[in-house]
Amino acid sequence: MKLSLGTVQLGMAYGIANRSGKPMKQEALEIIKLANNSGISMLDTAAGYGESEAIIGDFLKEDSLSEQDSCERKPFQVTTKLSEIEVDKVYSQNEMYNVLENKLKESLNRLSLNSVDYCMLHAPINMTSHDGKTIEALKELKQRKLVNKIGVSVYTPEEVVQFLSIEELDVIQVPINIFDLRLIQSGLLEALYNKGIEVHARSVLLQGLFTLTTDELPQHLSGAIQPLKLLGQLSKKVNLLPAQLGLLFVRDLREISRLVVGCESKKQLAENIETMKLPALEQPIIDEILQSFDGISEKIINPSKWGR
Repeated sequence: MKLSLGTVQLGMAYGIANRSGKPMKQEALEIIKLANNSGISMLDTAAGYGESEAIIGDFLKEDSLSEQDSCERKPFQVTTKLSEIEVDKVYSQNEMYNVLENKLKESLNRLSLNSVDYCMLHAPINMTSHDGKTIEALKELKQRKLVNKIGVSVYTPEEVVQFLSIEELDVIQVPINIFDLRLIQSGLLEALYNKGIEVHARSVLLQGLFTLTTDELPQHLSGAIQPLKLLGQLSKKVNLLPAQLGLLFVRDLREISRLVVGCESKKQLAENIETMKLPALEQPIIDEILQSFDGISEKIINPSKWGR
């Protein structure tokens, strides 16, 4: 299954559509258990996601204790992200490696792991900061087998261009959804695919925006009213909810390896899992999406600009 469980909501209150806040620890553990038992094989977290890494670590410790009774259950792959390295601080290459190694080992300790499947820089500026020392240190973490695959979480097409200029990176996490078609229309998504880069899609539901009605939009997002109305019309045409259409659109992109989607409850997770099992969208609806939502303002597609 392409679906990866995003765990930011398990560690902190997050998302424009979040109505219940951060779930209690036991509920968070039950969400991870449901993911495990439903065929989801990856958890996505970060050092900056509140208690997320620690909750995953508690689950993995408990799971390892009961492993003998759960022979059919496959272990999760885990993706984590290292918090920003100060750009105005000078490091030697050895010092930079020590900084990244310490950050990673702190995450591994919280995760109850000796190594992690995927490790990304959480701040794209660190791709080019410190004269490339950050990337070299990331590569060394991989050489020392603390990490299996390395990469960067980015926010803009310009940062994807920077990523493509760096060799020996394996994976990138990008924002992409029905409203945010920049990487498709620019050809950058195809360029990543052609280079053999593993692409993890996030913001697939635009932090929950696709689950809201136009009446529920805050005033500072009034510019999203018309796109949301059009999304609703397209969804009705194919007898889907807007969030379902959003998930299926990204799922069916051949260049996407994983969809990182979070949830606040087991009910939400179960709904997403069922959506992932639906048939592929037909080409005419895909074509209509690509034509209808091209060029939407960054004030809508970039959550960091919401409210500005």
